[in-house]
Amino acid sequence: VAATDKRTPLDRAHPALPVAVVAALAAACVWACCRLHRCAGGAWGGLAREYRPLLLVYASILGILVAGTLLGSTGFNLIILIHVTAWLVFVQYQLGRRPPVRTRNVWTWLRATPAGFLTLHLGIALVVLVLMAIRVHLWHRVGFVSELLASCNFCYWGLMHISMSFWSSR
Repeated sequence: VAATDKRTPLDRAHPALPVAVVAALAAACVWACCRLHRCAGGAWGGLAREYRPLLLVYASILGILVAGTLLGSTGFNLIILIHVTAWLVFVQYQLGRRPPVRTRNVWTWLRATPAGFLTLHLGIALVVLVLMAIRVHLWHRVGFVSELLASCNFCYWGLMHISMSFWSSR
């Protein structure tokens, strides 16, 4: 009886595959930079000055990813945390630039004012954290809700989040 190979297809792939993927991504980045340079009129210094905040964010994320490779999935978790924080601050800032909304409708207040937006999202985060604590300490990681909150389902929650980001209340 032949032994079954329990390695994943990625484990069985050629060892040069990760190097080839990184090289392809680097080439795509160089190509994108050259196109951006050409669109900006060919001045690298002006381009770097104009896009400095964005370039600093990308450099920070790259640094966290590189450092996170030493710690396993921690780097990706830090990227998610940075994404959430930046998004929350940006949207709250954008809502603050709009004219004040006067409404008695709670849903409109939650969605259209900086204070409401922060209340909604920090409230949702608190509910999720409480459910995660209950999952571990009360339900002992058993049951339907526990399964929904399991880390193996994170990718589905991510897909739901991305899909809902395209939904507009207009």
